[in-house]
Amino acid sequence: ISTKSRPAPIEIELKYSLTKAEYSLLKHHLTSRPHTTKTQTNYYFDSLQLSLRNKKTSLRIRTSGSKTAIVCLKFPTSPKKHSLTSLKINYEYEENISLPIAKQIIKGHS
Repeated sequence: ISTKSRPAPIEIELKYSLTKAEYSLLKHHLTSRPHTTKTQTNYYFDSLQLSLRNKKTSLRIRTSGSKTAIVCLKFPTSPKKHSLTSLKINYEYEENISLPIAKQIIKGHS
């Protein structure tokens, strides 16, 4: 990732647990309106010892069929737990890379 990367935005993610009925209602609501779909493929990287995962950190390349891919590094803003257990706050660094370079990295990782 270049030194010209944009500052790390903070990602705030709140996850909800839905019942099957709530999920069905939400899915119907979202799919009953005009929409487009986009396929994304995520490739995650870590050591055999899961060093990144053990630090609640992730490193991925995301492709979506365009001419570029995105490298993303996420890690917690602090080791403290939040009062809402479903609330996650992370730093997230992203950088666009060319699709050929992304494919080389992914192939080398396999």
